[in-house]
Amino acid sequence: MHFRGLANIRCFSECNINGASPRLNSTGQALSKISTLVASARVLQRGPLLRLGALGALAAVRLRAQAQARASPVRQNVPTSLAAADGSPTSEGATERIGSAAADTDGNGIAAEQRATSTSIRESENGSPVGMPQLRLDFAAALMPHPEKVSRGGEDAVFLAEDRLAFGVADGVGSWMDAGVDPGIYARELMSKCKEAATRIPPSKSAPLNILTNAFYDTNKVGSCTACVVVLEGNMLHAANLGDSGFMVIRGDSIVFKSRTQQHSFNFPFQLGRGGNGVFDPPIAADCSSVQIKTGDILVAATDGVWDNMFNPDIASLVASASGQGQSPAQVAENLARFAHRRAADPMYVSPFALGARALGHQDIGGKMDDICVVIAYVVPGAKL
Repeated sequence: MHFRGLANIRCFSECNINGASPRLNSTGQALSKISTLVASARVLQRGPLLRLGALGALAAVRLRAQAQARASPVRQNVPTSLAAADGSPTSEGATERIGSAAADTDGNGIAAEQRATSTSIRESENGSPVGMPQLRLDFAAALMPHPEKVSRGGEDAVFLAEDRLAFGVADGVGSWMDAGVDPGIYARELMSKCKEAATRIPPSKSAPLNILTNAFYDTNKVGSCTACVVVLEGNMLHAANLGDSGFMVIRGDSIVFKSRTQQHSFNFPFQLGRGGNGVFDPPIAADCSSVQIKTGDILVAATDGVWDNMFNPDIASLVASASGQGQSPAQVAENLARFAHRRAADPMYVSPFALGARALGHQDIGGKMDDICVVIAYVVPGAKL
């Protein structure tokens, strides 16, 4: 299945998407190699793969049973969420949460930019006035695989759905490689199914969770991944985030909202998955949130290759500065991915990941090399560009 709007996809010259050739030197070559979703996800360097203690396993089983009980035959109405978080900073501005808390180098293959612009035209279903401002998203994505995973496209994945004003990122759990399973396959399948579901499910407060739930039940590959799905409805942004991917809203040079991270323990995020003997988290465990946005806001969605290597204020500063210089969403996405990669490759940089490890008594220093996936979305007026 190929991405609609391929003319808006550009692959950087050093990227090898599927290992069939050493590099793609032109847009035409890139388009012939890229399918609907270009990416895959991440390596967990610590923490057991897919293992929970007895209490964690019991909780996950209960969550899964609740998810199955709630799902209707058409699986398009999942209005509530059982959420878990790590206590990340709370949002500012008009925000609503559903759920509760629980425990650059060119040679490394920046891959794939996707761009789209859409308008929200549906009647509000979240309680906002029907006459609320209609906004547009002008967005693009950039992916940079881990240097050792370029030949198979990395392990992060992304989807951009122009018709339903939705986008999302996923980060495959790298430890599946120990079992001979490419973690990127499941992440790409999930994002492909999310894109399909987004064409059927209208924008609403429950849409992100419904999209994620529909997509999950439509997957059949073995593997697991984190996921973040974002939907625009009028002037409200709704999201469902499961694991340690996530998104933020930047206004001016300030962060007005940041999604919460969900981890069972350090570097052991919540994850959707199938196969093996592991106990996975159901879609309904996602942290669901809504935030009011306005023209001029910038949305950043990313996998942990960004969050583990850059502090939130640094991300906001880079994005605001680049946008202020007139850069397009595609340019900002590429620049953010490259900067995060440089941080990941710096052995002396005290990264957010290193600080998290130190808090547990480890003597870590330096960045955390990983796959990187970024979506940048400019919020613009609803009138046609």
